[in-house]
Amino acid sequence: MWLYAIAKGLDVPKMYQVSMDFHYELIRPFIPWAFLHAFDIFSFIGLAFVGIGFGYAAFRFRPDSAVPQARFALLMAFVVPLTLLCLLHVARGETGRVWMFFSPLGLILAALVLSEAHLGRYVRLFVVGLVALQGVTQLATMRVLYFLEDAFNPDGVASATVPANLQPAQFRYDTGGAIALLGYTLGKDENANALSTSQDRTLTLYWQQLAERPSRESYKVFIHVMPTKAYTDVVLAHDSMPMDWKLPTTCWRPGQIVRDVHVLDVQHPFEPGDYFAVVGLYGSESNGRVGVYSPPTPNNAPFLPKPLAIKE
Repeated sequence: MWLYAIAKGLDVPKMYQVSMDFHYELIRPFIPWAFLHAFDIFSFIGLAFVGIGFGYAAFRFRPDSAVPQARFALLMAFVVPLTLLCLLHVARGETGRVWMFFSPLGLILAALVLSEAHLGRYVRLFVVGLVALQGVTQLATMRVLYFLEDAFNPDGVASATVPANLQPAQFRYDTGGAIALLGYTLGKDENANALSTSQDRTLTLYWQQLAERPSRESYKVFIHVMPTKAYTDVVLAHDSMPMDWKLPTTCWRPGQIVRDVHVLDVQHPFEPGDYFAVVGLYGSESNGRVGVYSPPTPNNAPFLPKPLAIKE
């Protein structure tokens, strides 16, 4: 099929460039990114590891050490992927955290250098110090990111309190009804009875983890709003992970109640009136909808018990 399309005039490089630009929303010149990614990669893997990796072939080794071809292959396994990642257009959408996966390979190269190279005492101490410093820095960086990225720590999220004006839903999703949608409220103050096309458009869902183990896959929440219950005329669709992408279902603790706020894109020319909303879950990797355990529901998307009133 690809050969046929190319024979008919398909410009593969152009298609690749356009698709990557729109996929990552990075419509920027390519050449600066090739150099910026090299800096990004080397910074996160560690300049010490990169220096050892590129300089590995230059060291002199004992005659009885491993075969040079094997050492060279290990070096190429480190250098070639990093070079390709710097040059490939698709790599522009990645982050420094991805480059850290190459750090173990850098550590292996450093260990081989230390074990096989004829290094002076002070040079060896210097290399060991660089490797140790880089390892500690990476651990500290990831620890800080774990707790402070976006000022949020999933492990520290307390179970929410259900408000008195909760509109009950009592839907249960996933195998055995592991996740329950207890109900919802409208408005930022959770005392409103309608959504506004110009001001408050907040729908707050209250979930509870009923199973002893969290879900194996991180689920996204989808909310579809329509003027009838025909499932055929969706006028508003909203998808996100719980708690504004910060608390995936794989992190929910047994019995935990999750307050999940969604700001819906209700704008003109949205006609005021009563609308029906369905709320469901789907896998972030599989994209398949999570089954509704109770009550049995068509399309695995149950309607909220009461319509949403949308006003001017």
